[in-house]
Amino acid sequence: MTDEEGLQVPLFQSLTQPVLYGGVPKTAAIVVWTAAVVLALPLGYIIIGLGFGAITQAVLAYFTKRDRQFLEVMQRHLHQPSFWT
Repeated sequence: MTDEEGLQVPLFQSLTQPVLYGGVPKTAAIVVWTAAVVLALPLGYIIIGLGFGAITQAVLAYFTKRDRQFLEVMQRHLHQPSFWT
């Protein structure tokens, strides 16, 4: 089959893939590191805050690497009402 003029549209990869910060979707990374800063600065638990942020980032990056839509599916699952209750 030959390509006809005007039937092809260039599609950039950035339009189909989510924006990742450190291997984690942007919104999740912002929430994780905001919580880490809240633990670190006003409460004075700097080591615990940074450890929490790094471990949470690593776990989310692992799950995101296995499935890019993991967080969107988990969010949708948590918002659906339970069938049996």
